[in-house]
Amino acid sequence: MSKLKRNVIVLSVCFVLSIVFLTSYFLSLRDLNKAKSNSKNQGTVIDNSVISTNVSKEVIINKDTKITFEVQYKKSGEVFPEKNDIELTSIMGKTKKELEEIYGIQGYIIKEMDSKHVIFLKSFDRYSPGKYVIDIFKDSDCIAIFKTDAQGKENIEDPDNDIKLDTKISDVKDGDLDIILQGRKSLQFDTKEDAIENYKVLFKS
Repeated sequence: MSKLKRNVIVLSVCFVLSIVFLTSYFLSLRDLNKAKSNSKNQGTVIDNSVISTNVSKEVIINKDTKITFEVQYKKSGEVFPEKNDIELTSIMGKTKKELEEIYGIQGYIIKEMDSKHVIFLKSFDRYSPGKYVIDIFKDSDCIAIFKTDAQGKENIEDPDNDIKLDTKISDVKDGDLDIILQGRKSLQFDTKEDAIENYKVLFKS
């Protein structure tokens, strides 16, 4: 074999080896980048998983939770604390849904709730307790002055003077009648004298 042919063969072999080497190199580089990309994506999934486990769990009652009961009288718009001797241990670990099932039967809703404080609220479509109010006396279709009891229920103290037979419902303007029917704090008073004076202003002027 001539020297020239030998050199051509050697160069050809070197060229082929170079091609094989470069091809393998670039394929390996591509696979490496792909692996890094997959690894990065997996890391994101793991992070999301960690984040989701750190989301606040549903609030439950614990030994440090303060429980408050309130009563709202819608006609006056007033809210008062209500005494309720509750054993905290009886609702320990309860969730909002569980508390609503227990106290909803008694007419309460949960006004506010977090791990530190829960406020139960019961509403009545009445005026506040121990007040004098101007309202409708349905039995005689007229206006009357009532005294509210400890539950806010309206009662007539003096039938001869508190039932205003001379002021019929039909004589009351529609706008004023709506106010009386819905209730308003301006129709609630601390004394009967104040109620009578305001009755005169509203209906006898």
